[in-house]
Amino acid sequence: MEEQLIAWLLDPADPSVRYRTLTELLGRPAGDAEVQAACAGLLDGPEVQRILSRLGPDGRWEHSTKNYSSLTTGYFLILLGELVPGGAHSPLHRRIWPSPLLTAR
Repeated sequence: MEEQLIAWLLDPADPSVRYRTLTELLGRPAGDAEVQAACAGLLDGPEVQRILSRLGPDGRWEHSTKNYSSLTTGYFLILLGELVPGGAHSPLHRRIWPSPLLTAR
């Protein structure tokens, strides 16, 4: 049963889950070839792409109260931080850093 669960978590269709399974559950180091491949695909994941597609030209996500939720820029940044870990060295950081919102002082 455990092998089936691990195999399911390692499915390449969800790069975020695959990356976190390799690094956090299986304890693979950052230099591992599978970890590097999973990291390279983090921005291609369906959930990450869905969120990034809603990013406006001003570097913000449009505020929505649909379904009684408060989907704001902060919410999406927190969610992306979970889906694409790695801080300033992550591919996500390089993707959104040019945003006017993040570079404005």
